[in-house]
Amino acid sequence: MKESEWKKSRKLREICLERFCERVLQEAERICNSDNQSAHQRYGNLYGLMLDRDEELANAFDYPKRSKAFFQLMLMYRLKLIADKELDEFEDETTNAIREIVDRGNE
Repeated sequence: MKESEWKKSRKLREICLERFCERVLQEAERICNSDNQSAHQRYGNLYGLMLDRDEELANAFDYPKRSKAFFQLMLMYRLKLIADKELDEFEDETTNAIREIVDRGNE
């Protein structure tokens, strides 16, 4: 990844991290406020959610290095944390590769 794209990805990373955390908090709130489950069931659901989301968080955001930037950008896009318009700010080679990989994974 070129230096200019690396700088863009670092800025976008912070925005996406905030979006991710906000989404997880909203999911947790829905679980906690569920009236049709016992407290124990809600606790178990919340625990499972946090385990799953923590793994996603680690893969997409931990240890941001230039060597991992493409992979992490692709994960953020797959998690729908990056809008198409934001991805289009990168070079065509990068955006096309990310979209192709994510589209292939959705088949």
